[in-house]
Amino acid sequence: MGLSDLLKERGSMRSSESLAKIRNKVEPFSILPYLAEYTEKLNYEDDGRAKGVFHPSEISKDHFCPRAWCITHKYEHLVEKRIPMTLRITFDIGHYLHAMMQKYLSQTGLLWGKYRCQICNTLIKGFLGYMTKCCSCGENDWEYIEPRIDNEEWNIHGRTDGILIPPEMNRKYVFEFKTSNSRTYSGLKESMGGHRNQASIYMWCLEQDRIDNLRLLYGEREVLKSGKGEFGEDTQLIMNMLEENIQYHEMPFKGMVVLYLNKDNSTHKEFFVPYDSDVDGYMKKTLFPKLLECKKYLTTGELPKRICRNEAECKLYYCNLNCLKNAELFI
Repeated sequence: MGLSDLLKERGSMRSSESLAKIRNKVEPFSILPYLAEYTEKLNYEDDGRAKGVFHPSEISKDHFCPRAWCITHKYEHLVEKRIPMTLRITFDIGHYLHAMMQKYLSQTGLLWGKYRCQICNTLIKGFLGYMTKCCSCGENDWEYIEPRIDNEEWNIHGRTDGILIPPEMNRKYVFEFKTSNSRTYSGLKESMGGHRNQASIYMWCLEQDRIDNLRLLYGEREVLKSGKGEFGEDTQLIMNMLEENIQYHEMPFKGMVVLYLNKDNSTHKEFFVPYDSDVDGYMKKTLFPKLLECKKYLTTGELPKRICRNEAECKLYYCNLNCLKNAELFI
């Protein structure tokens, strides 16, 4: 092989090596811009949250401000609704942890309510148990449908995390699940004030609904027993379903179980809030007067008086309306 042939061969080898380097070069790729774009788009989507109603999570705060609620109702465009990506992830982690805990409780047979099969959408009402399978598709993949709170008299609407019924079947408890970081968790000696208020709202509304429904169910029972209802062969089946419903509503709500989970290390604490005179006292002496101010505004347009006297107090009430700086809008 001559010198020229050797030079050509070496040149060819170098070209092949350069081409291989180009082909094997790894281009950096980041998913963060895509995630940021997606989570930003979510800020412009309707969150499905009902407007113009009292949500328990809002009105239960220790520093609930009727004036801020009314301003938010009228000047919705002034309220900052953008949720940064990191905060949205934090919220979503809490949401998925809720679903996890509800699944755990459903397998114990304590969590009563409606369940939807995530495979075939079959709905059942009552209890699940360990590894309960769907009667339609045979799978064990259930979603718990959180019980609604609807009190039309006071326009209170929301959902609680669950209803617990012990094996004795003679009483009910409301279940609420909260997540926190280590700093907040370490200071928990009892359920937080706002969470106790929230428990009071849930228990009071559910107990009022229980009493109202029981009155209606007793009336339906009398109609069936009198033979005035024309149900034919289905009369006994309907009576059995009615008695089961009556049995459920005859069980009073005795309190609320609040379970806290430390998201940093999965440790947990449980607190019990009894349904006692403090619940009625909070509702009638603390909450209802504030809600009356809001309801008055909806009919007369008269804003409740300002609670905060300076920016420091405004921050204490977690108000992001800057109503002191924009006082001319909120006279």
